[in-house]
Amino acid sequence: MPGVNTTGKPSTQDLVLGRGALFFAALDPTTKKPLGFRHLGNCTAFAVNVTSELLEHFSSRTGVRSVDREIILSQKFGITLTLDEINFQNLALFTSGTATKAVTNPAATDVGTATPGTTEIKISDAAYKGFSYDLVNSVGARLFDLNATGLTVKTNTRSGSTLVENTDYEVDRKWGTIHLLSTGSTHVDGDDLFFSYDTDGTGTEQPFDRFDFLNQTSISGFLRFKMINAANSDKQMLIDLHSVNLKADGDLTLISDEYVSMTLVGSAERNEVGYPTSPVGSAYYHADA
Repeated sequence: MPGVNTTGKPSTQDLVLGRGALFFAALDPTTKKPLGFRHLGNCTAFAVNVTSELLEHFSSRTGVRSVDREIILSQKFGITLTLDEINFQNLALFTSGTATKAVTNPAATDVGTATPGTTEIKISDAAYKGFSYDLVNSVGARLFDLNATGLTVKTNTRSGSTLVENTDYEVDRKWGTIHLLSTGSTHVDGDDLFFSYDTDGTGTEQPFDRFDFLNQTSISGFLRFKMINAANSDKQMLIDLHSVNLKADGDLTLISDEYVSMTLVGSAERNEVGYPTSPVGSAYYHADA
């Protein structure tokens, strides 16, 4: 990475072919220092830019006016980064959301099984063949990762006819949906649909991870870039941006013949509480790194 050129002459040692890793950390709300850093995964592109707003003064003493003074009114330190490791935490950054790990699976407790014929949960007021329906518990929470046994589906009323799996319906136990087969004969289109579900008592229904979209007005934190220069024996430099805000830029193409990537853009903000002498950021270089 570039260091101090003490020769005053051109040097191929100052050429840069950048590689490296990005890390992101939430800021302590009081100290404004970074909490634990999370590796953002493979970063295929990282760029910074500085833009300035100028107030220009023009001389009118000649036929063509020309600038004879300019003052910088404001400056902005912008960043752009592209990631191709699409995990829940990175998706939360892209969607301005929050990621929650190991949410308790509602299917880990019995659902509507106390008295067959009276406590089944209604799936739909009017179910039709050829359509799929979510399985939920008594308070409307989706059921995921259901056990292989213990699922009963009934039509018309809670004490109505029992549907036969793979004859009247198919079930996606991973994502908790049933699909009414068009060839089924037990269910009549437009009738209600009910189900009950027993766990096997072993707690085999696994918790799941979840992230929710657009429930944060901004994504901000500490951004660290550990850079190596592939053009100069992998010399290293560390760049710390003490407070950045991030937002999505462009599309997240989820069906493609290429590896999926996401682009985030943002800007560095002054963090005078945590870093009073260098509120925007700093770069560090070891001559022998």
